Amino acid sequence: MKSSESELAVLRKNDLISLKTAYDEISSKPKRYIVNSHSSRDSSLAAVPIDNDSEDIPGFDKPTFILHIPVESITYIERLPKTDLLFLLNQIENPHVKNAIESLYEGKRSR
Repeated sequence: MKSSESELAVLRKNDLISLKTAYDEISSKPKRYIVNSHSSRDSSLAAVPIDNDSEDIPGFDKPTFILHIPVESITYIERLPKTDLLFLLNQIENPHVKNAIESLYEGKRSR
């Protein structure tokens, strides 16, 4: 299923998504990303990768960079529940993950 601009327009900053591009292997499963922004001008999605194929390499840290993914290359995208971010809290030392988790609780104060 090819994604369109309208499908990506509903995504917001710090949303957790499952995404697969045309550059991924056919047999590979979609990877998880945190949305940073969506640019209709550049027709791209800026996202932070959560899953990484290189995690088994000793001394290799999980990525903390932002990828700009062309919309045309996205073959599958699904928004995941934001509460799934809580499972990442102790797994990843990534400032983008921490900001996304903090955004879950912004404006929600105890009464």
